[in-house]
Amino acid sequence: MEPSIMIGVFSELEPIDAIRRLADIGWRNFEFYSEHLAILDKREDPEGEFSRIRDLCERMDLTIGAMHDTSFSVKPERVMRWAKILGVKWIVIHPIRADMTLNEDEARQCNLNMLREWIKLAHKFKIGIAIENMHDRIPGVPGRRSFGSTPSDLLWLIRKVDSSFVGVCWDTCHAYVQGLDQYRAIKAIGEYLVHTHMNDNISTEEEQHLTIFEGKVDWESILRALKEIDYKGLFNIEGGFSISRLPLSLRDLKLRYLLRLVEEMISSL
Repeated sequence: MEPSIMIGVFSELEPIDAIRRLADIGWRNFEFYSEHLAILDKREDPEGEFSRIRDLCERMDLTIGAMHDTSFSVKPERVMRWAKILGVKWIVIHPIRADMTLNEDEARQCNLNMLREWIKLAHKFKIGIAIENMHDRIPGVPGRRSFGSTPSDLLWLIRKVDSSFVGVCWDTCHAYVQGLDQYRAIKAIGEYLVHTHMNDNISTEEEQHLTIFEGKVDWESILRALKEIDYKGLFNIEGGFSISRLPLSLRDLKLRYLLRLVEEMISSL
């Protein structure tokens, strides 16, 4: 297991500058940010932009192990093209949060159809798809059930497609909002866990994406579960307002502290 961080902690910087700055702090592994992906995709020469980032990583012995794709309208085949250039292993996607006109069975089928389209590209480009767990606390929709919020939802999807190119990205803050026992959830996912979004949370009504130990997430039980399933992927920090709202100089300090913290957590396993 290696420390990793999403480059969106420097969302206001150019992606290549964000990577340089994180590398100067000491980070070596990264997840590519969805907004950065969308910005570069619209540039005049996106292939050149991504190639320059790849070349920088090769020179500095850095890796971009994952790419986050959410709702920024980059076509899946283009996401795959840019991920291939960067050497990405896993593209993180969100399940479709179906609207109120769909029942649970229809929502399941909608997500299955979406995943099957991604898998066609995954086999073509040899890049995996990591489905992220969500939560039911959709703002403005009390009592809503959102597909993809439980391990059973994610495992149902994975077993339906039966592909080695599909796994789970576990988001600890989403799971906290959902009220899950994260030890049991991670154990249930087991070998299908391929990537992580390690964030803390206080609220049970909304996701806050706080830094580790700033909230109420039970990190001891999460680390125990990761050890017991022999997780080999990245221990990846997604980041949030408790990082991104800091001035750049103070952000550097917090990210240096966070790297040391993650290294200590990993070494305790």
